[in-house]
Amino acid sequence: MDMLQSRRFEDRGPNLWRVFNRVQESLIRGGVSILSYTDRKPYGTLRQAKAVASLPETVRINRSLWDLADATA
Repeated sequence: MDMLQSRRFEDRGPNLWRVFNRVQESLIRGGVSILSYTDRKPYGTLRQAKAVASLPETVRINRSLWDLADATA
């Protein structure tokens, strides 16, 4: 799943608020495809991102996303 792909009909559209919601949900809930690079596999391994389980980490991600959206608006 792509990070910008909408999971709900209401999140479709190109405006900043909807993109913010899609990225936020993708980061917090996980499930998006990512490339994981290591010394053994320098070209990367495709895997699924895990959901964020820590409340402090969720708050940190949300604050960072909000700062980015605010700077963009």
